Amino acid sequence: MRRLLLATILAALGGVAAADTVHLRDGRKLEGELTDLGGQYELKMKFGTLKVNKADVLRIEKAVNKGDLYKQKLDGLSAVDAQGHFELGQWCRQNELADEAKAAFEKAVAIDANHAGARRELGYLKVGEKWQTAGSMMRSAEALSKLGKLEQSSEILKQLAAVGDPKDVGKDAALALARIYEKLGKWQDAASTYKAAEQMLLAPKEKTLARVRCEIIESHPDGMYLVKEEAAASTLLSLDDGKGGKAPQAKGGMQPLSDEKVMAAALRDKARAIVDQGRRVFEEAKKVDVVDSDKALKLFDEAGVYFDQANFLVPDIARSYNVEIVRKKIGAQQKKAMNYLIQFTAVPEPSVQVLAGSRRMTAKGRKDWGEYISKLESLLKAAEKHQDQILALAQAYPDELADTIAQTKKLDDDIEKLKGIMKQQRSREGL
Repeated sequence: MRRLLLATILAALGGVAAADTVHLRDGRKLEGELTDLGGQYELKMKFGTLKVNKADVLRIEKAVNKGDLYKQKLDGLSAVDAQGHFELGQWCRQNELADEAKAAFEKAVAIDANHAGARRELGYLKVGEKWQTAGSMMRSAEALSKLGKLEQSSEILKQLAAVGDPKDVGKDAALALARIYEKLGKWQDAASTYKAAEQMLLAPKEKTLARVRCEIIESHPDGMYLVKEEAAASTLLSLDDGKGGKAPQAKGGMQPLSDEKVMAAALRDKARAIVDQGRRVFEEAKKVDVVDSDKALKLFDEAGVYFDQANFLVPDIARSYNVEIVRKKIGAQQKKAMNYLIQFTAVPEPSVQVLAGSRRMTAKGRKDWGEYISKLESLLKAAEKHQDQILALAQAYPDELADTIAQTKKLDDDIEKLKGIMKQQRSREGL
């Protein structure tokens, strides 16, 4: 998997089965796909296949198949039990069976058209005596807004914003409602709506945008903002309009925040201030890195939070700093991974005892060998963890970190070689 991920990144530049758990009498715990061979169990593990005598097994925890459980629950339901199908849908949602959950909620509604819980799960809201989808209401609000009927649009959005459900209906409506309040010059309503939206939002970018727009509004209660002449003239002042597009430049001087171009200028000023905060922490981290790399990494993380926030307001305004931080983190992860690989090669192989006239290990021999294997496995997993973190970090900036990604191939090859050694050691008789 790691090789495939690395190959994918290099190319850009140019359903997992549940595991059974076997508890052994000597205290070890093994995970893999279990097969009963009669007097033994065969366990297909990450580092190879292992055979275990049944006498050495204390107990087995079989993997639970969610699909089988779903079928059992479904077969036990009556065809006219709306509440039962609704509860099944909730169970499916909790167990990440999205398609099955939707089918269960739809079945509940088919049985009882007014089942409020199932209707809500399917995205419906009750307006008067009718159930309407949140999507259709949102489209109506957007259409009214485009026609300039902002008050009518806001009335629909108020109902949606009050939902606040896990389908993001409430937060999307709240953000849209806050924008309409801006256009209407209802600054207190806009600020309070942004605050409410921030509590619903899960994505860091959305949280940051809602918080900062609220700060701008509250610090300019008259709705006017001073756009600097140099900023107005800059071709760089073409910012995210919140819909995947770009807002055009604003004029210089005192301008109304109800104009999205002016709000874009205010957001850019905020982003620059945040970058300055992050830069100060970043420079401190570089100085500390000479004497204390762990403390420096924490400071780089702190600086990265500032740069991420600035990027949320103005895409890529702090990208160069983000790249440098990732480069520092990758270097630290490489050092840690190599340290674990060095420890792996330095672990001495135990001189195990065998039974007289036999090649089989004694109980103590099996215990010593088991501890030896467990230590190797622990070190190799730790190295792999750091290698995974390196690849995950590098994916964010594949162009800028092309040289760094290429260097990770040697580390990947070293890990694969040691996995081969691990497989050979596991196959030794007595395990």
